[in-house]
Amino acid sequence: MDAKACLILLAAFAIRAYGADEPGYPKSNPASSPAELKMPEIQWPDYPKFFSSSSPECSAADAEEAKADFSIFCESDGKLNIGIGPVGDGAHYPITFTFDELRLFWKKQRHKSFIVVTLAKGYGGADGRKLVARITEYFFECGLNRVRIHQASGRGVGLWSDSTKRSKTDERPSR
Repeated sequence: MDAKACLILLAAFAIRAYGADEPGYPKSNPASSPAELKMPEIQWPDYPKFFSSSSPECSAADAEEAKADFSIFCESDGKLNIGIGPVGDGAHYPITFTFDELRLFWKKQRHKSFIVVTLAKGYGGADGRKLVARITEYFFECGLNRVRIHQASGRGVGLWSDSTKRSKTDERPSR
């Protein structure tokens, strides 16, 4: 069996396993062959974007993250991992904080031009845009000027947003 036939067969099993009767998926028909099944077309908005680990875009996302003043991780329980915690037996055991616990920490930082927040795998879900807006607004309130939000993935990186705070001069009407 060649690679294309394996892929088609795998898609057919996935459709049956994950609910072929869900909206957007073709109805399963035992008489149809895997070659006759057609996957729905997906329309992607500008964000979120996903870059596979071998793509140049993923390398560019990593390079952009390296430029940040801070690179932190947002756990699935909504707490922030800022990279501190004990190391034992070759493993890092991070101490996580709530957003409110870190508010004063962020406000007192000298370098506030750019932060990258990486969301845990699967965190965000259907309310991803609301979560991203809340996180972005939080960091703008704390004085950071640019907030970029990534999504952790085993095969690359997702990009939810890249926002820059508008300065007070941008908000004034022109004369």
